[in-house]
Amino acid sequence: MRRIGGLVFALCLLAVPAAGQTNDAATQAFASQLAPGATLPAFTERLRQEFRQLDADSDGVLTAADADLHDAVAKAQMRSFLVMQIVRADLDHDGFVTEDELRKALAYERRQQTGPSVAQGIEAEVRRIMALDKDNDGKVSLAEAMNGADLQPQNRLAVNNGVGQRVRQLLTLSRSGDGRLTLADFEAAGAEHFRAVDADGNGTISNEELTAYRQRQVEEIQRKSEEARRKAEETRRNAEAERRRNAEEARAAECAMPKATEAAKVVMLAAYRSEAISRVTLGSQDVETGTAEIKIEPGAEPLYIVLIAREATIWRLTGAVDRVERVVGASRTNMQSKVPVNVSGGTITLGAPDRADKKEDLTPLMGFTGVPAERVSFLARWDCLKTFTEAQSIDAAAAAAVVRRHSGKEPAVIVGRYNVGAFVLPAGEIRSAHDDKKQPRLTIHKEFGQLTLKGDTSGVVVQTGPVEIETELAESAPGGVVDLDEKSVVASAPVARYEILPGLAGLMQLQNSGALTRNKRGEFIIRRQIRFPAGLSAEVTFLLPRGVPAPQGNPEGATVISEETGDRLRFDRR
Repeated sequence: MRRIGGLVFALCLLAVPAAGQTNDAATQAFASQLAPGATLPAFTERLRQEFRQLDADSDGVLTAADADLHDAVAKAQMRSFLVMQIVRADLDHDGFVTEDELRKALAYERRQQTGPSVAQGIEAEVRRIMALDKDNDGKVSLAEAMNGADLQPQNRLAVNNGVGQRVRQLLTLSRSGDGRLTLADFEAAGAEHFRAVDADGNGTISNEELTAYRQRQVEEIQRKSEEARRKAEETRRNAEAERRRNAEEARAAECAMPKATEAAKVVMLAAYRSEAISRVTLGSQDVETGTAEIKIEPGAEPLYIVLIAREATIWRLTGAVDRVERVVGASRTNMQSKVPVNVSGGTITLGAPDRADKKEDLTPLMGFTGVPAERVSFLARWDCLKTFTEAQSIDAAAAAAVVRRHSGKEPAVIVGRYNVGAFVLPAGEIRSAHDDKKQPRLTIHKEFGQLTLKGDTSGVVVQTGPVEIETELAESAPGGVVDLDEKSVVASAPVARYEILPGLAGLMQLQNSGALTRNKRGEFIIRRQIRFPAGLSAEVTFLLPRGVPAPQGNPEGATVISEETGDRLRFDRR
């Protein structure tokens, strides 16, 4: 039971209740005065003695003025103690103390002590006292010592947990509610507390009664602690739920799209890649922008079209475009995922996007031609809708739910595919150059030695040496390069013509101009300063010869080796 008693006593000394918590205040005010064998008369006499000690102005009533007087006296005593520390080290009697004087005085006082801790303690004391030198003249005056006394951490702690605070604690017992505690009120509260401990009512506190009471207090403290923990956890959960609700509402607002009319048919289209390269780019020269067609068949029914693309795409609407009531663009690519390169002073760094400090950087990168700007909407975030390649899939169902919620109508046509050359609406037909390849083909790249093939080799093609760019370009972009009028594009980001075409088309452009050559291993040799084409893959490698300026633009996943060092050039993303 000693452990329990110690816990209650410690809590009684440290805890300070808020005004109005009379039971807690009584417990803290009287628990430390109780001991086995205590009688009510003796207990009441100890309370009278304590009251007289706490009544600083001796007017028979405890008030806030008593607490303030106790604090003022305590601070004065602390100031005098600190001043005495200064005075005893004022060896030249000039009213100031320097570091040298402090060290000499402290060393003198501790001259019989030995060990490294002595010197460490002296230096710590010197630093503590010299911190009072507010005018930084290298010495501490008596005035500085007095002004700094109240700021010492140990002094503030002593005042906050001193007699004045004890008075404020007892003032919560005031039965009149006017912040005044009379001796009669104090004795009455003490007697009430005594009887709560004296379970058998015989007027004497037994050891068993005191132990049982303290155990009840421990349980009460634990109960209140657990209740406070539960409330804090509930508050935290509610705040987190509110934060999530606000975030979801803000996100939903950013993903909102106009309502469809009653007569409109809602069509939802999705594609990972378009099969043609756009001659103009969206947002930056370092963004690889593709293009594909949407052919609108003749008819009277209005079409509400939602486009979801994995990459930056410009969609060309052709045919009966007057049927288009609304076209909504949602792309999984945005400016924040495209970081341009800056070259300065020989250091290559990937800097912030051109518009990285603006909120619209979250806007999907997408554009349209053939339709007026007033009929085009772009979702405010790139992650509003997920791309899908199959109509019956989880991602398609999630996207359809968003479209249904915002447009107000169920999508009547849902189609998606990885590679898309054109969509035909409202039939929902997808046209792709890859449809012509019925038989998968295995290509083996052989750079050296002999290759022996056995069995059926009708589906195998052996490629010796590097693959020609024309062949690779025809495979990856069968739609070729489509020259668009940048002024006719309605887009979510600024539109500009490429300086260098993206991907393989850009490599071919640079090679044809003589800026790049290619060795037998398929590595590109940089002959003069170039801009990297956007969207380079990890299979592309460059050699930067001595004396050739570093390239501009973003190498993406490509490897660039310095001929001078033989090392790979590292592009520091800042």
